Order: sequence, then C-alpha cells, then structure tokens
Amino acid sequence: MSTGRRSAGLLLFRVTEDKDAGERDVEVLIGHMGGPFWA
Repeated sequence: MSTGRRSAGLLLFRVTEDKDAGERDVEVLIGHMGGPFWA
C-alpha cells in the first residue's frame, strides 16, 4: 500500500425550506470515483 493520500468519495448536501408548508428537506449527493479511468 502506498503512503499517498486516498479519498473514499464525495458527499454534498443542502437543506431546503418550504416556507408555505413550514417544512425542511435535506438533499444528498454521494459520489465515488471508480473504474479504469481513476485507477
């Protein structure tokens, strides 16, 4: 195993609010770089 840095992926999120209904939602995007181009 190399001593370089390694990343497990990417996690983005945002909180949206519906002011008319008084509700909050969380939207999540999970990404993982993989395959032969990222070897």
